[in-house]
Amino acid sequence: MRELAEEVGLRVRAEQLLEPWQICERGPGGLNTVTIFTLPLQMRPALEVDGLEIVASHWLRREQALARELPGHVRCYLNQE
Repeated sequence: MRELAEEVGLRVRAEQLLEPWQICERGPGGLNTVTIFTLPLQMRPALEVDGLEIVASHWLRREQALARELPGHVRCYLNQE
């Protein structure tokens, strides 16, 4: 919730988030645990990217996202449903 507020200006409550999806990956720096939370929305909120950790944002359908180059854990998450 803090990261959403800091990096894209989106304020949410904990009860709005669905159960997290998690994966552990081994990379050059060792074991990395990635946790992804899903936030169901009725409409697209305005986002204000911080320009530091987030430099751009896009609203894409699952198929559109999967047609792009993605980190392995994001592709795995999108393919799971």
